[in-house]
Amino acid sequence: KDPVDGMIMGYIYEEFHPNHKASIEHCTHQFLKEWFTRSFADNEFILSQDIITADGIQMQRNELLDKLRFFFDAFKNFADDAYTIDNTSFELQPEVERGMAFAEGMLKYDAEIDNSEVIHFEGSYKLYLQMEYNEWSVFYFVMPGFKW
Repeated sequence: KDPVDGMIMGYIYEEFHPNHKASIEHCTHQFLKEWFTRSFADNEFILSQDIITADGIQMQRNELLDKLRFFFDAFKNFADDAYTIDNTSFELQPEVERGMAFAEGMLKYDAEIDNSEVIHFEGSYKLYLQMEYNEWSVFYFVMPGFKW
């Protein structure tokens, strides 16, 4: 008999046996989709709450979102985008339920500026992720065209 009348007990396999490689790839796809559409949301959980810059300076997610908006506002749109995920790796610290990971590959995109001039960006990218609250999120990245 069910503990509560009408209640159904379910088992979610991923809660007990997570596929970290798939989660990291999903996070990478989501990050790049939002990059190419220039549409990171204020409550975007793909980005960590605490961000590290190239100079090792810490900033909050909302500060990074402001920096990204400033970068994206320099362009009318991004087009002809493509990317690969060539490598992912992660390391877990199960005793504290945390982990570190990265995803890397190649990407390209064309950025149109106001006078219809197009700037072509192409090269390698790398996303650095941490596991917070059983979810992977980006805390630092290297992207063609973006300067910290």
